[in-house]
Amino acid sequence: MITNRSYYGISALVYLAVNSKGKFIGIREIATRQNLPIRFLELVFSRLRATDIVKSTRGAAGGYQLARVPNEITLAEVISVCEGSSEFVLPSTVTERVGPDDPIGKSLVKIMNEQFALLHRNLAATTLADIIRSSGLAAEMYWI
Repeated sequence: MITNRSYYGISALVYLAVNSKGKFIGIREIATRQNLPIRFLELVFSRLRATDIVKSTRGAAGGYQLARVPNEITLAEVISVCEGSSEFVLPSTVTERVGPDDPIGKSLVKIMNEQFALLHRNLAATTLADIIRSSGLAAEMYWI
């Protein structure tokens, strides 16, 4: 599921890809231009930096830029970083309710797990570059 955290992360990464032009962009600029809450964005960027999706530098010209080109960063990767790896599995609270003699529950769990796996595969095949192209921003894109 795409929560605000993932949406903010993806939006900010697209902004970096389109606007960095080899420079670092401050988190305040990203938050202002994308209308995102800065405190939440700081949390998201600390996670993205820890997994080498973005790189940062300090100082007057400091900020963030993508650590890799947009076609190497998948939505599944960003969502997993922002939400945690459990984002693509059925919650244990659901599976724990299904008893050994519950064929409907077992069937439902199997179907839901298959759907989560399909969602993960589709998001793993979709990159930031795909989002940029589909949003019409490709002409403005700066490739690292």
